[in-house]
Amino acid sequence: RNYERFLPPKAFIHVDDFPSVKKLAQYLLKLWRDPILARRHLDWRGGYSLHQPKFWDEHYCTACRAARRTRGQTHAVKHLA
Repeated sequence: RNYERFLPPKAFIHVDDFPSVKKLAQYLLKLWRDPILARRHLDWRGGYSLHQPKFWDEHYCTACRAARRTRGQTHAVKHLA
């Protein structure tokens, strides 16, 4: 569920948010019948932008800023996902 850190709430429908497949299907059918409700899952796209760096130097600058910010301290991440 790490994508939840990057996308706003309601940007996606996650199966784990429903107690059963039947409840998920009921919600999807409700969206099918109610375009206003369905639109709530798409509205975020109007104010969302994706920044894709074009050059390596931008990545290096980001890494340098992070190194300066931590002042040589390290932190191991055991479970990245």
